[in-house]
Amino acid sequence: QSSVDAQLDIVGDALSTLGKDADSLDGRLSALDSRVLSIESDITDLVSTTNGQDTRIGDLEEDMALLRDEHEAVMGFFSSFNLNLAVMKDEEGNVDLLGGKLSVRTLSTGELEIEVVDSEAPTLGTATLYPVAKDKDDDGLDDYTGLPMSDSSVISRDGKSMTIRTKAVSKSSRIFITPDVAEPIAVTERRTGKDFTVSTSDVISEKIRFDWMIVREREEVGGEADANGGR
Repeated sequence: QSSVDAQLDIVGDALSTLGKDADSLDGRLSALDSRVLSIESDITDLVSTTNGQDTRIGDLEEDMALLRDEHEAVMGFFSSFNLNLAVMKDEEGNVDLLGGKLSVRTLSTGELEIEVVDSEAPTLGTATLYPVAKDKDDDGLDDYTGLPMSDSSVISRDGKSMTIRTKAVSKSSRIFITPDVAEPIAVTERRTGKDFTVSTSDVISEKIRFDWMIVREREEVGGEADANGGR
């Protein structure tokens, strides 16, 4: 009987050891599962980081392409830029055009004041087309202008046209007329470097005051704009 009891004790001790080993194995398996989960999480983070870096690399490549295009555009602008054709303003924001023949000033009200420096070649002005001269009160003076009826400018009036002298007229000039009444009036003749003539279709009975402006249109030479022309 004592021999059986001893063997049972041995078996019990063995089972106890096996139980402890099983518990230890479970703990080690749990730790291994945790490490596997941690590794999987690290892999997921790494993939996410890699994808993010790929996105950033793509963004950087797009930015570099945009910068390259902008650089080429700027270089193209400067390669075609002609300083002689630039309009420069002084410290007060004023501009001289046409070699100093036309001066543009900014007034304190924000309006522009245009001054014609070359009196023989004005590019804008105001004129009045008068009817045929008449002297109703027989005082020897034209009723419209107050000039003597014998004055050459009074005698030459036909009541439907007048000539404005300016050396600014050229073949490529565009001449704009703005009358102060609803009366058709047009440029009917021009002489380069001398003058232009405005006319109405019929003889007028009331004077017509009008503003005029000459703009030189850029001439085409060989399919390209002439650099010496310009507005």
